[in-house]
Amino acid sequence: MDTSDTDPFRYSDVTGFLAKRDFEEYVENIKIRNWIDVDILVEYGDTLLTLSSCSVELPGSGTNRMVVVARLMENGEDFSELIGQAEAADEPVLPEKLQIR
Repeated sequence: MDTSDTDPFRYSDVTGFLAKRDFEEYVENIKIRNWIDVDILVEYGDTLLTLSSCSVELPGSGTNRMVVVARLMENGEDFSELIGQAEAADEPVLPEKLQIR
């Protein structure tokens, strides 16, 4: 989220989802902003953990945040193959007023 955006994605305002559609919209917002593509299935009812910190990676006005969202793994689930296939996202959605030099 960048506070300079006119309509920022307020990832931190949500702590639970009453409707599947709301959860899916939230996850889609995460995916389009993702800098790293990791093909991990996320379904309604999954537990998500969000870590957020101030970020200086993106110059611009406002307060940028680097956010990591994780899904709680099931017992016996192996993530090593998925991590090995991770790659940089082609065009993540960035804050509106980002000025890349």
